Amino acid sequence: MQGSTKFEEFVGAVANLHEAESEQDIFLAFHAACESVAGPLALCGYVVARNGKTVREVAQVGDLNLPAGTALPNTDWLIEGVEFPISQAANGSPILAQPLVSGARVVGGVILAGSGLVSPESLLRCSRLTRFCAGAIVAFHERRLSQMVLEALEESEEAISFYDANDGIVFTNNAYHRVFPHYPEPSQLLGRNHLDLYRMDLDAGIIDDPLARNDPEAYLAKRKQMAEVLVARQREIQKISSKTYIYTRSRSNTGATMSRRIDISEQASTEARLRERERELHTLAFQDPLTGLFNRAYLLNLIGDLQSRLREGSLEQMAVFLVDLNGFKFVNDTYGHDCGDFVLKVVAERLSKMVSEGDAVVRLGGDEFVIIFERALVPAELAATADAIIAELAQPVEYGDVVLTTGTSVGIAVRAGKDADLGTVIADADLAMYEVKKMKCSAHMFFDPGMRAGMLERLNLLEDLRNALREGEFELYYQPQFSTAMPHLVGFEALVRWHHPTRGLVSPGVFIPLMEEYGLIEALGEWVLRTACTEAARWPGELHVAVNVSPLQVRNGRFSLILSDTLLRTGLAPHRLELEITESVFIDDEAGTRAQLELWKSLGVRIALDDFGSGYSSLGYLNAFPIDKIKIDRGFLGKLNPDNPDEAADIILRTIIDLGRALDMTVTAEGVERADQLEFLSERRCSEVQGYLLGRPMPVEQARLLFGANDRSSETDSQCIELA
Repeated sequence: MQGSTKFEEFVGAVANLHEAESEQDIFLAFHAACESVAGPLALCGYVVARNGKTVREVAQVGDLNLPAGTALPNTDWLIEGVEFPISQAANGSPILAQPLVSGARVVGGVILAGSGLVSPESLLRCSRLTRFCAGAIVAFHERRLSQMVLEALEESEEAISFYDANDGIVFTNNAYHRVFPHYPEPSQLLGRNHLDLYRMDLDAGIIDDPLARNDPEAYLAKRKQMAEVLVARQREIQKISSKTYIYTRSRSNTGATMSRRIDISEQASTEARLRERERELHTLAFQDPLTGLFNRAYLLNLIGDLQSRLREGSLEQMAVFLVDLNGFKFVNDTYGHDCGDFVLKVVAERLSKMVSEGDAVVRLGGDEFVIIFERALVPAELAATADAIIAELAQPVEYGDVVLTTGTSVGIAVRAGKDADLGTVIADADLAMYEVKKMKCSAHMFFDPGMRAGMLERLNLLEDLRNALREGEFELYYQPQFSTAMPHLVGFEALVRWHHPTRGLVSPGVFIPLMEEYGLIEALGEWVLRTACTEAARWPGELHVAVNVSPLQVRNGRFSLILSDTLLRTGLAPHRLELEITESVFIDDEAGTRAQLELWKSLGVRIALDDFGSGYSSLGYLNAFPIDKIKIDRGFLGKLNPDNPDEAADIILRTIIDLGRALDMTVTAEGVERADQLEFLSERRCSEVQGYLLGRPMPVEQARLLFGANDRSSETDSQCIELA
């Protein structure tokens, strides 16, 4: 009778394994089954996560009675498959530690301890029961996963149903019934045939399909045929009532069919608008907003297309004009950007009228335009077209009361044949245009490979300049400045010179613009300032030093800090330093420039306006900015010729000198090369003079000889030098 009871306990425990509602219940049922065959036992039960990396202890019954001083080892024996390190309890009874394996995966583990395991038969039975335990854990996890999936399906916003060929509808979720509100509730829908559903749809009139409206039976036959031929997946756009769905039907390995309907009504209702917007965006992406011409993005696409056509042989030749307006910056700076934009629109309109159908006019940016000719034109034809464009763009442009004319530089590059490479055609036309710019007149020029060599030479020179900054190849020369009232030396202008290791002395007119273009001028300017101030601090009396300041330095707020630090470190009295700026610094940001100059003045330095009378001269600058000195542009003095007097130059010079005196400003005339010029300036009481007649720019050693700087014991009037 006792054996029968034990067997019933065993069977009940095994049954409980698969009916357990938690992982802990599984191990408790397993424990009961083992005790039915081996008597009282202690147990620890573990579950290995699905990632196979973490282990959880989920059940413990009784005390394993480990040997004294022995702790339960970590769970590496489950993850790494090593042998459990403890084989006996403290009382000598066996310990059974066994992974729970399902297939090739370890899903958990058990540790059993008790005297009943001494029996080999009991030990074997408990070991075999671990397979039931592993299966129960896997089944429990699958039930839980199924429940989570079912809950997700129930809550899904997609309308989902499952249909079985034999059992009909077996599942529908809430969203499904929102799509088909005319269907009965879920419990009454179970078992219905899918054609029954379509008939209910037809009766409700919700199928927006011409075939359904005109021939319902044919529509049902079509749906039946589609169901019969379904192998894996079908997808269609379905209209139900006023809404649009993506309707997907797929067959699973079980043979059941899952249908899904995703509501895309909002997307469908805006699809036409999106397509229209896409067309608009395409236009915007390839259209310059100011002129309405094609833009750079379109040009890049077009070049790629032309490259393919050349290689295919469907295009024989193409040519590129790069058109740049001369003096456009002056228009913007003088009359404002609204005026500049108006000029660009007029230019765009004129260019569009100059080209044939099939040619493309592109605004590259700023005042640069590109014309693409997709046809074979001989050089004479291209030259004639370029000249016609130059002539057309030279026509006056009326903007309000202002009449403007602009010059034009045109660079031309041509490619022909299947092997032609268009990768550099725009750059080549740009190089040709750059050469025209050097001529400072309206003209056109064809690209020549030698131009590329010239650009390479320019880049090599740029690299040499960077090296010159590192290696200290620059030197300051000093040109003396003299007073005309009491003829004597008053100071020097510091002028930078570059002694190239192989090129020799390189003209500042060559390297200064290059350094300004590539952002090196500020580093050079800082060196010039520091070197000139260090030298001037050694000069006697009140001799000043004049240093040219680049517009880039003026716009850089750091320059004021550099200036203050330089004066502090060199010990030069601030009033002995003159900073020379040009009128171009006032163009872009008058307020910012004024703030910088006022900051310089607060440090005590003097400010000179260089090349006064050229370019952007405005009397307003003299009144609005803290200017101490004006330097007359050498061009006016050059027009003074005793044999052929220029009355206009004479009047301008007199006016500037008188203006400076009236404003209590020092006036310096540059470029004094003849005695008659010096006499003229002295008679007109010009404050200071400077030029080759009085002294060329010279190395510092020669400059020191002019005032005896090498002899510190010389008298203070040693700086006085008679003007001869």
